[in-house]
Parts: sequence; C-alpha cells; structure tokens
Amino acid sequence: MRPERGPRPEPQDRVPDAAVRSELENVLASELFVRSERLSALLRFVVEETLDGRGETLKEAVLAHQLHGKNADFDGASNPIVRVEARRLRDKLREYYADATADPVVISLPKGSYVPAFAAPDVQSPAANHPQTLGRRKGPRQSALRCWPVRAWPPGMAPCSSWEWRH
Repeated sequence: MRPERGPRPEPQDRVPDAAVRSELENVLASELFVRSERLSALLRFVVEETLDGRGETLKEAVLAHQLHGKNADFDGASNPIVRVEARRLRDKLREYYADATADPVVISLPKGSYVPAFAAPDVQSPAANHPQTLGRRKGPRQSALRCWPVRAWPPGMAPCSSWEWRH
C-alpha cells in the first residue's frame, strides 16, 4: 500500500507541476516513446509519483511490483529488469532531448536513482540541460583527469606533446 501524500511544495525556482505534466505528455507522444509501452509506463509512473509527493518511495522493489507485476519477495540482485529499464529510459530521454532543444522543461532520471529531476532551461544554466549531462552523477565517484609528464619520448614523438593524459 502506497503512503498518501500531498503534492510537492512549490519553491520559487522549482518547475511547476503543470509544466512538468505538459512536458511528460509531449515526451510520451513523441515517436521514440509511442513505440515503447514499458518505458512510457515507467516514465509516467516515476513522474506522477514524484509530483504527488511520493518520490522517496521509488525503489527497485516498488517499481518491480507496480510495473512488472513481481511479488513482494522480488530480488533485484538476481533479476535486473528494473535497472535495465531505467538505463534504457535514461538513454531514450537523452536521445529525445538531443532533438528537442526548445522544450520548456527537461525531464531526466539521474543515474543511481529512480526519482526524476525536472529542470527549466531558464532556471538552470544551459550546460545543466545539455543532453550529454542529463542523468550523470556528479561527485567523488567521477574520475578526475590527471596528467603525467613524459620524459622518455623523443622530441615531437610524445602522444600528447609533452604530457600524457590518463583517466
């Protein structure tokens, strides 16, 4: 049984629920999503649950039960269906927003979470809404780019002039 909560509070810089619902309908009506009932159902479910104030309940077992009819004893370790569908949804959203650059709201599903994020291009920086950054985790787990000097290469033969780049 799902806990009943009211809609999300409306901070000044938050995207209004009506705008998010309108964007959800636009995304679901697109050619990319019309052909995929499962991804459309997943997107609709996580967006509606979040807008209704139940985003914190969006866990793997809940999604498996609600969307895939799995029992309460669902084991995500042995059945990755929810994680696979979430990854596919992230990829589809990136593909959709790569072509839909003028949309007033961007819906993304950050990696490591099933709670969608909503952004308006005029609320955040353009880089935050760029399709290549949607759904990417930022933080200490992201590898830093380090460079190491290369001294053993003959002049002009080093792979990156006088520096070797490593990840």
